[in-house]
Amino acid sequence: MKKLFIFLLILTSFKVFSQKIFSIKECVEYSIQNNIQIKQSTLNSELNANSLNQNKNNRYPNLSGNASYGYNWGKAVDAFTNELNTERVMSQNFSLSSSVILFNGLKLVNNIKKSNYDLLTTKEETEKLKYELTLSVASAYLQILYNEENKNISIKNLENIKQKKEKISKQIEVGKLPKNEIFTIDAEIANAELELINAESNIELAYLNLKILMNYNETENFVIQKVNINIPIDNIKTTTDAIYEISISNHPAIKAGESKLNSTITAIEIAKSEYYPSLSLRGSVGTGYSSASKIVENAYYSGENLIGYTESKENVYSPNYNYDYKTKSYTKQLDNNINTSLGFYLSIPIFDGFKVKSNVERYKIDKKNAELSLLNSKDNIKKEILQAYTDMTVARKKLDASLKSYNASKESYNVINQKYENGVIGFYEFNDANLKLVKAESELLKAKYDLMFKHKIIQYYTGQPFDL
Repeated sequence: MKKLFIFLLILTSFKVFSQKIFSIKECVEYSIQNNIQIKQSTLNSELNANSLNQNKNNRYPNLSGNASYGYNWGKAVDAFTNELNTERVMSQNFSLSSSVILFNGLKLVNNIKKSNYDLLTTKEETEKLKYELTLSVASAYLQILYNEENKNISIKNLENIKQKKEKISKQIEVGKLPKNEIFTIDAEIANAELELINAESNIELAYLNLKILMNYNETENFVIQKVNINIPIDNIKTTTDAIYEISISNHPAIKAGESKLNSTITAIEIAKSEYYPSLSLRGSVGTGYSSASKIVENAYYSGENLIGYTESKENVYSPNYNYDYKTKSYTKQLDNNINTSLGFYLSIPIFDGFKVKSNVERYKIDKKNAELSLLNSKDNIKKEILQAYTDMTVARKKLDASLKSYNASKESYNVINQKYENGVIGFYEFNDANLKLVKAESELLKAKYDLMFKHKIIQYYTGQPFDL
């Protein structure tokens, strides 16, 4: 039995010490690393980075190589001998070609600018997701701290009532109190135990909420780092207008909206580039081989043919020869058949069914939408700041009122507890004062955390990191 106890003690100790301890900073970092939306947004940034690199590379000349190998039957003009051939001909062709755009209405330049704005937009949208997730994780973290402190209040209350039960039990034993008095305090102990169970349940639910936000799927459990909550002495003195001006200069939602707007403006310029002529330079070099390309290998004299007469009536003869042919060598043909070309190519748009005009108008509408979205983002942030500032002011007033209520309840409890200890009043009056004190202490705790969180939100809007 002793060995089993020691084993369980060691196992429990190991479990406690093996738990991970997360600070609020580590919770935020873990949640950002494992958030699916942030991962998807990061991938979108990588896609836009790839598009940006491609648009930069489009400024350079292209180069392509071509090769062919084939047979031809029937009557056809051979490309290399320029003669009509009716036999089967085997041919090969090799070529290199290149082209470079010299001017296309600054489309290449504007494509690079637009890709850069698109990249900035997705990066800032990722930062916006991180921004929102940080606030959610911080709120969940503080909720755990609040619930744990609230649990301590419940434990202290339960222990206090149990101590009173011990005293009442002794008084019943000596006949100072009736036996039914014990039932009243047992009922209050049950209520206090229920409150403790609820407090523990709230902690578990708060941890579950934090794990969901962090996307924490590891088998090893974790606990958050305990910190001392410092109550802000004074409210932030900066005006809401000043906070707003600071916020819109660094808020990712505004930066994303501005980049999106610049992207739509550049898209209009890209569409307009189709109005202008385009000029390109193209060049190629090629060669080939044909089995129809022949050279004379041997010549044989085969007699004479009468071809005419002189003025003196003498016969004129022409010698006849028979020839043996062979196909020109492969390397010699490749060398002799080299051909090159170089030229400028100008394309002038004349009429395209108003497609360019339609595209320009469509991108102008996109620009107006982007302007409205940016204005809406600024309005939302201003409303959020006004709401947060008001919440902070109200939270300060609630804290002051809760502190007064707690101090008054504490003084009242001390007086009534002393009377109860002296036997002047019964347990009912004591319990009423005790419940009021517990409620006041819980409300004070809630007001403390509420003010601290509202204060941190305002600081976060001014660009300060969220830390405790």
